[in-house]
Amino acid sequence: MKIWGFVVLGMALVVPADAQETSNVVPAEPLERADPHYPRAHLQVGRQGWVKVSYSIDESGRPQNISVVDSTGHEAFELSAIDAVENWRFKPSMVDGKPAWQSRNQSVITFEISQGNIGANRPFSRRYEKMGELIEKGRLDEAREYFDETLAGYALSLYEISNLWAQRARLELAAGDPRALRTAVRRATISDGQWIKEETHRELLALRVRAELNLGNWAAVLYAFEKLVEISGEADPAVASLRPFIDKLVATINSGIALTTPAEIRREEGCISCNNSASQTLVYRQFALSEVVGKLDAIEIQCDRRRYESEISDVVEWHIPESWGKCRVDVRGEPGTTFNIVQFPAN
Repeated sequence: MKIWGFVVLGMALVVPADAQETSNVVPAEPLERADPHYPRAHLQVGRQGWVKVSYSIDESGRPQNISVVDSTGHEAFELSAIDAVENWRFKPSMVDGKPAWQSRNQSVITFEISQGNIGANRPFSRRYEKMGELIEKGRLDEAREYFDETLAGYALSLYEISNLWAQRARLELAAGDPRALRTAVRRATISDGQWIKEETHRELLALRVRAELNLGNWAAVLYAFEKLVEISGEADPAVASLRPFIDKLVATINSGIALTTPAEIRREEGCISCNNSASQTLVYRQFALSEVVGKLDAIEIQCDRRRYESEISDVVEWHIPESWGKCRVDVRGEPGTTFNIVQFPAN
């Protein structure tokens, strides 16, 4: 048994892990995935939505540590989604022939009255166009108010919700807020852009690559660029314009240079059950938090095959074993707290 940890100010944070690296991993497979209960009040008025949930799967195939990552809002949708996932069952992941824990699972649960309804009604189309006009004229505060009124005051379809968030992305691009831009793009393109046109999907993916580059979310940059190439091809002008930045980023990661990402604890606008947190998928297996201004409460490390959670009491350096697989870090604390996530290679 290895003990991975780092001693700080006389205190040790230890993360146990198997010394033997895993060589044969079979991911968990769904066995039973019951549909969520559609909240009656929302069904009666025709309100639709989605909830993105995160969960682990234990050695018996049962979901654990279920939490809401993002949603279109409305607590009833979020609670129904959590209830549904609690009743899902899986064939557990197998590592070297033995049942194993699997983390870093995410699913989008939809509340849709008429599946495949791609289109917008006339009132929504007028408001969508009006918001676009306000953005073009630089009246961004008015456009944001128009967005809030439309999202909260109308029973929108999933198509309308996604396209409204696409307009919000254009607003945040004009406002120059990369964090708000990233959130808007992520919500507009949920479920791989299922409810928006392919041209809009390509446009938004290119915007997300640029937003993630500005924010220093290196793994997210590579993920969004890979998706863009997948649907657009290498010859696409947006792909060609971004390729030099991607090549430079890959070369930097391969060179083993430490990577620093400024982070801020923010509450997800509109999501009722989401934690106040900052998240990042890691490209290296060692990281630390530095230059904290404010209050951090806890850290959760979700990896393909392990999960670790701890309170944050001081500056600590985390070392994650290769056997855990790819990992995402979620840092929770008071909104407005700023800090750096510093990743560095083993050497």
